[in-house]
Amino acid sequence: MYEATIEGRRRSRALENSCAASRTGSHFGEWSEIYGDNFSRSAFRVQKTHEVNERALKHLRKMFESKLAELTADHIEMYLASGSSDGRW
Repeated sequence: MYEATIEGRRRSRALENSCAASRTGSHFGEWSEIYGDNFSRSAFRVQKTHEVNERALKHLRKMFESKLAELTADHIEMYLASGSSDGRW
């Protein structure tokens, strides 16, 4: 019980940091590092999940190099369209 409370508080602080990064003009790469450290590599997930997330973030970092506040739905749609035409999915 005590460990769950500690982990819950840690995740809550990590979420606050993640949200603050998006408000302060951080770039996607900076936010993805916060995500990888705090959410992808959590005690609740197996190592393989973290590896898959890291692989996906590697591709996303190449595409989204701008600030988080500047990303729009159009950017995401262009990324998804380029993936389907490249045969990635």
